[in-house]
Amino acid sequence: YQRRVHGIQNSTHLWENYNREMKLALEKHNKIMRNTINKYGGYEVKTIGDSFMVAFDQPKNAVFFCTEVQFLLLEQSWPDELLMDENCKRVELDGKLVWNGLRVRIGVNCGPADTEYNNVTQRVDYFGPCVNLAARVESLAFGGQTLVSEYVCSEMEDLSNISLLGCYPLKGVGKHNVYELKCIPNRQFSNIKVAEGATTTVEKGVCVTCFRPCRRCEKTRKDETHTTIRRSSTTTKSSMN
Repeated sequence: YQRRVHGIQNSTHLWENYNREMKLALEKHNKIMRNTINKYGGYEVKTIGDSFMVAFDQPKNAVFFCTEVQFLLLEQSWPDELLMDENCKRVELDGKLVWNGLRVRIGVNCGPADTEYNNVTQRVDYFGPCVNLAARVESLAFGGQTLVSEYVCSEMEDLSNISLLGCYPLKGVGKHNVYELKCIPNRQFSNIKVAEGATTTVEKGVCVTCFRPCRRCEKTRKDETHTTIRRSSTTTKSSMN
């Protein structure tokens, strides 16, 4: 099972200052989310405020969902008052739209999860280590950014839009390699913030062909040289885009 969680950048600030506009924006946001969930066969587990938890049966469907949601949010028409805020302003780069409206951060993980039927919501809820890691991965992302775990990468055939960011200490779940799914071309982000003095050394061997701890690469790329590398870099504290 694949788990995906998401949240809107600085939503508390937006609700406090643009209550009427955020009600309109959230209606558009939720419609995009639910239409795209249905398109890729997902299951809406629950919403918490303006955040969604969604489950998919295939990693590729979760990845397709994330990419399409980011594009649809970018192309949406948002209330003018919201676009005046730094968290929602419209930005073009080289004549192409890069930022526009609500900026949603997304985290994706895959693996088995425990389930329980909720008699109040009348829906199946998901919990356990798989869900916890998805939430921790999402917490690293900036608004407008989609991050995935190493477990998602290990199940994907096409890695052309996925790049390794580093190995990060995640609260309560240890250190994990984290990857960015590039959904919007030319959209750039600051370095991920980590605790003071923490490093993002990739502790596991990472294949120079597919940029992940290799499992499938050895089977599908036998004609290529298979070697591993270790990457080491330290992220710095920086402001959000």
